[in-house]
Amino acid sequence: MGIPTNPADPAFFNLTLEARHKAYHLLLDPKGTKTLVVEPPNSLDAVTKLLAISEQVRDEVTTLIASDYKARIQAGLYYNLKLEPHTIAVAGPKKKSKRSKKQDPSPTTAPLPAIKLWTLDIIVFTAEMQIRVTANLNFKTNTVAVRLPGFEDGLAMFSSNYCDHLFEEFEEAFLEPMKVFTGKEGFDGVMLEDVEVLLREVELPCPKYFWDNDELFGC
Repeated sequence: MGIPTNPADPAFFNLTLEARHKAYHLLLDPKGTKTLVVEPPNSLDAVTKLLAISEQVRDEVTTLIASDYKARIQAGLYYNLKLEPHTIAVAGPKKKSKRSKKQDPSPTTAPLPAIKLWTLDIIVFTAEMQIRVTANLNFKTNTVAVRLPGFEDGLAMFSSNYCDHLFEEFEEAFLEPMKVFTGKEGFDGVMLEDVEVLLREVELPCPKYFWDNDELFGC
């Protein structure tokens, strides 16, 4: 008989914890990126299925995710420079035909699994589906690292003071909502289901000429 790799197999728990972790990694993230992509409707199916196997599997998997993984979250940027989770931004209101009284069914997504993380990658995209901002949020160190794809190539045209100030503005936009979470008594990681609340507290800055109204949702 081969080594058991199915956590639902009782023989699975004859393995060492290290061996079980290797099996979990293969099921959670076969590519080895240690990144959970939160993208509807079913990108987290592997997590959900593992958590449903047993209490022991759930405890081991949630602990492993919290210590080793980060989540990648997509967010749409609206006209008021506020963020909405990917499911809402992409499935926003559309004009309906006058000839049809039927309404399109609302998109449905499975509930987010009850997992907590310490690191998030926020990918901000526009109505033109261009990625304009990425932010790495580290809740252990209370730090934010920002990139501005598409803008960084032209930074040589600006003074170093302007560039420093620009990045600081974007970092601060994410840092303030982070501090609300990390400042709570007993904070022990951010629950995935709370990320939506975090996103809606972010208000991105509006440096001159940086945003075009045509690329913002809701305009």
